[in-house]
Amino acid sequence: MIRLYGVPNSRVFRCIWVCGELSLRYEVVPIDYHGQNRRPEFLKINPNGQIPAMDDGGLILWESMAINLYLADRYGDGRLLPRDPVQRGEIYQWTLWSACEVEGPVDASAKLGMRMRPDWLDDRLEVIGSRLQDSAWLGGDAFSLADLHVAAMLMRPAVPWRDVKTGHSAVAEWFEQCAGRDAFLRTDVIRRDSA
Repeated sequence: MIRLYGVPNSRVFRCIWVCGELSLRYEVVPIDYHGQNRRPEFLKINPNGQIPAMDDGGLILWESMAINLYLADRYGDGRLLPRDPVQRGEIYQWTLWSACEVEGPVDASAKLGMRMRPDWLDDRLEVIGSRLQDSAWLGGDAFSLADLHVAAMLMRPAVPWRDVKTGHSAVAEWFEQCAGRDAFLRTDVIRRDSA
């Protein structure tokens, strides 16, 4: 069974969502940022002392997006991560874009207890919106890790959704499709219950 180390209202949420999409059996081993992440036994799993981390039959990985790419590659059979290298390239692009262009500023805003600046947010939403003019999903014709990774970042409290809904209706509609997926709904209950 896959073990995910962390708490559901952290980045482990993304990994739980992937497990749900792929119908994988998993367990969450609670590790928080209140000292558990610095214990020697956890530092053997992730020497960075960060969550999430994963143990899949002795294979230890950390970094939520790396875990998700691995899970989709190993268990997805083309779901979430297509076999075609061109399509995979698009998934990698959006995954890294969400980490580089969205996650850092979202986290910085959250740490300051602020919402993201509207001009900064608009720039990112326009990039997403322009892709959605050509495709129902960011990675092509089907929901994929591209959608999951970007949507997971946009659900953070620092994102002012009122502005998204009024100024970027295509992005809001796409997000609602992501958030309406069965695997997300099951995951979101877990995440809310642990907050």
